[in-house]
Amino acid sequence: MGGDRADPMNLFNYIGKIGNAVPALEPGITEADVQSLFGFERGLMRGDDDPTIGQAKVVSRNTFPASCNQVMSAESTAMRCEFIPRS
Repeated sequence: MGGDRADPMNLFNYIGKIGNAVPALEPGITEADVQSLFGFERGLMRGDDDPTIGQAKVVSRNTFPASCNQVMSAESTAMRCEFIPRS
């Protein structure tokens, strides 16, 4: 799943896609848990001033692992999360 942080509306659309994908992979997960897993503290909304920029943020759940990353905007404003459903 990819997005772009160059445009604020695209960034919010991307975050919304993540928020919709997670409950599909883990039915019953609460909105609070989704926000905790993928919100500000996990770095999906981070900018170039974040010291962890360029390092993947990994979330591992019983139903899926996810890896999300973005790099300095001078290189690219693209954002990417990879979800792998467990069988």
